Amino acid sequence: SSLDHLNGYMDKTVRVCVSGGRLFEGTLCCVDKGLNIILSDSLEIQGAETGKRVIHFSSHHLDIV
Repeated sequence: SSLDHLNGYMDKTVRVCVSGGRLFEGTLCCVDKGLNIILSDSLEIQGAETGKRVIHFSSHHLDIV
């Protein structure tokens, strides 16, 4: 299944393209049954389609309760 496949990338650096064409790179921390994901230490990569460098980045820390 897709969930099993994604679980194979747990704790590894991945790149995720979201709707609107935005691209994020970070460590895969969690995937749920709805295939929602949580990345830690993520970067937003702009200009990826032309091979440009990372021009905007931020770190996102989430508290899970």
